[in-house]
Amino acid sequence: MQTLSLIPTVTFGVMLCLLSPLPLHARTFYIAPPPLGDDQHTFTQAQSQATPWATLDKASQDMDSGDTAIVLPGTYTETLKPRHNFTKWKAEPPCHEGGAIIAPPTDQGVVIDGKDGIVIDGFCVAGGTTGVRFNATTGGVIRNTEISHPSFQCLTVQNSSDVVIEDNILESCGAMGLQYTDSERAVVRNNLVVNAHDWGISIQTGGQHLVQNNTVDRNGRGIRIQPGYGTVVNNIVTNSTGLGLKWEDPAVVENYNNAWGNGGANFDPPSGLSPGLQSFSADPLYVLPGYFLSQFPEQDETSPSVDTGDPNVVVPGTTSTGFLLDTPPSDMGIHYALPQTPLAEFRLTTARVHIRPNPTEGGFLADYHLGCTLALGAESDGINLKQESLTIKIDASSHILASRMCAGGARHNRIWTCHGQKSGVTSVHIDLEDGSCAIRARAIPVASSPLPPVVRVEIAIGGDTGSDELTYSAGTLLAP
Repeated sequence: MQTLSLIPTVTFGVMLCLLSPLPLHARTFYIAPPPLGDDQHTFTQAQSQATPWATLDKASQDMDSGDTAIVLPGTYTETLKPRHNFTKWKAEPPCHEGGAIIAPPTDQGVVIDGKDGIVIDGFCVAGGTTGVRFNATTGGVIRNTEISHPSFQCLTVQNSSDVVIEDNILESCGAMGLQYTDSERAVVRNNLVVNAHDWGISIQTGGQHLVQNNTVDRNGRGIRIQPGYGTVVNNIVTNSTGLGLKWEDPAVVENYNNAWGNGGANFDPPSGLSPGLQSFSADPLYVLPGYFLSQFPEQDETSPSVDTGDPNVVVPGTTSTGFLLDTPPSDMGIHYALPQTPLAEFRLTTARVHIRPNPTEGGFLADYHLGCTLALGAESDGINLKQESLTIKIDASSHILASRMCAGGARHNRIWTCHGQKSGVTSVHIDLEDGSCAIRARAIPVASSPLPPVVRVEIAIGGDTGSDELTYSAGTLLAP
């Protein structure tokens, strides 16, 4: 998710390589509530979405290292307890799109105990005692999961190492949001923690940790690392009853954080130290629902946490209600994923290609003039602020001949334009009213003439993608 270099990320990858067996036949199994799901289905049947197992426990018994469980929508009133190392548990669709809910009435939601390399992805975990617990494990991952209303911790990690906690929502926790104790090398990034009775994020263990781009609001207390060291960057900590951001070890690298409106001190560094030079206290101007940040063009005022994060940290995603991709310098706090929906009705309508000798390097140069149409959707007025990318691929091997990424572009009346390069994809013009478009690519080195008579274009606008190909008549060889 980011370019910040830190030992935990490297260690996690190394541990997976060293400890993970290499399964000869990694399999995918499906789980769904009855009547579709049935634990009497055979091992082979459960590998089809049409004949899944009914319970998480049945899958846990029969899976092996390297296997994946796809958990279909429904409510599962049991505890998920993986029995084998390096298994992946994924809710499809994810929780926020109506996916699987784990709701044990009086027990823990998910328990990873003594199993390494477990991945939990996309669930809702509701109620129970502790939402999710990692114990005596190495290299676990929990992401895209919403944990709410347990009577104790939403998420606890004990006696473990190299656990990655990212892109989660922890809400209304009876005690702490995240408790990381007697464990090494936490990676805690891009999480939202709201309404925990005690600390939102509490790392109570020595070792090097990364706490990055979390939004922690309206908890008993905010974030603490005590003891422990590492990097605390790009977090927003607000409206706690008590302290905001606390750390004990002078070796902690704390910078680019916003702690504001907390009942106790916003920043509580070791004695004699001050917050990092780029940290501050200011209202982040949340845009609800969710924890987006106020910014132009959707709102009249720009949050002080927009474009004030660490310039060396890149977080794919957005803090904008218009879903504009965050580009450096980064924003602070949680980033939401960009919608990954097809760009409707992208079509190539015309293609003209001219080939000419390459006077300097030999071979040939190709010039492309492409006409197209696309459907932009309701957000097209903000297209000039998104990050657009366009790739042209030509011939059956999909060899990329030219590509262009436009960060910004310019708008004149109804026409959005990205141009300026002397070679490659030199210009893109999009009519924001009727969706017509034109793409120009110039001086692209090619080995021979004529070229295969098919041009393929892939275009991405924000999180929307589309592609099409068109057969054309190969252009005539032109004089240099």
